[in-house]
Amino acid sequence: MPNATLHLTDWAAIAGIAAAIGTLVTLGFVIRQLKLGNKDLQAQVRAQRSTATMLFQERFKESERARRHVFMEFPLHDSLFETMCKLRPDAPPDPRLATWATCEELTKEQKAVAKTVINACNDVAQYVVDGLELRSALQQYHLPLLRVGTLLNPYLLEINAERDGQKGLRTGRRIPILYNAALAYHRCNRKHKGRPVDLQRPGPGESETVSLCFLDADGIGIEQFKCFPDTPEESLLLPDDRLSSVITAAEEMLRR
Repeated sequence: MPNATLHLTDWAAIAGIAAAIGTLVTLGFVIRQLKLGNKDLQAQVRAQRSTATMLFQERFKESERARRHVFMEFPLHDSLFETMCKLRPDAPPDPRLATWATCEELTKEQKAVAKTVINACNDVAQYVVDGLELRSALQQYHLPLLRVGTLLNPYLLEINAERDGQKGLRTGRRIPILYNAALAYHRCNRKHKGRPVDLQRPGPGESETVSLCFLDADGIGIEQFKCFPDTPEESLLLPDDRLSSVITAAEEMLRR
């Protein structure tokens, strides 16, 4: 009987070892499957980002003509004109340059081209939502996005304003986020920090070119866009101390 008891004990130990080995094998199989699944997921994410990047670039190129029209001809909002005068008090912009204070002063053609650019930038933002890395977009096009916001944020502010006690629209809500991201990116990126931002456009006279300075080498001039008037509690401001903070915060806002 003692031998039988010992024999059963040995078998119990062996069974326990076998069970442990089986558990380890199963765990190893699960880990392997997870790794393979993770690789597949990473491959899907890369493919998604690649597609989003390609579509973004195509869409941005499609809107190049409209953006150029805005950059070259869209009137300057009074607030922007005042900013430029403060930046260069000794050489203010030509007072003959077209300006506007209310949307009623803009023509149908000007509003139409603004709408085209706004829609194109909304698509850019959607590609970020769909997987495009915002860093990639800013690396390629932060200056165009910065200039779009500089010229069109006042227009968005007015068309989204509250009227007759009714909340305003949400047209182009993502444009200020892209603009804020572009401005913060410019201010904290070592490659661009300290470089002024301006825009060359035809002047009011024949064969005349003027330089419109939006931001000087010290980072003074245009500021981030705070919010739409119907959401005073919501801030669109982004940190501008570290590039990673800019990218993360902007992507979170765009993907809400």
